[in-house]
Amino acid sequence: MRSNNTPLKLYCDPFQDISEENEEEEDSRVDFLSRLGIHGNYTPVLKKLLSYLDPKDLSQACLVSRNWNQVITSDRNADQRRMVYINEMKALKRSVGEVSFMTAFISKMI
Repeated sequence: MRSNNTPLKLYCDPFQDISEENEEEEDSRVDFLSRLGIHGNYTPVLKKLLSYLDPKDLSQACLVSRNWNQVITSDRNADQRRMVYINEMKALKRSVGEVSFMTAFISKMI
């Protein structure tokens, strides 16, 4: 039993800098999308994650890597939403011309 004068040892200090603990594992990044989709069979989890992204974000995420592109395009719902966005942007570009496209694109984002 602990005496009243002995301080309680903290096992987890919430104010400790995390980098102090993981100095040697500084570059230990995990590609969660590839791990869930390509290297694992977590389709329901992926579908839920991708459902929170809007079509523009899905389009940009496809450009991150080949693995992310494969994961996103293999989900039918996410890929359809992404393609609707791409087709809308192509139509907007055709309708306003090259010079005005950026102005129209920025106003659509606002």
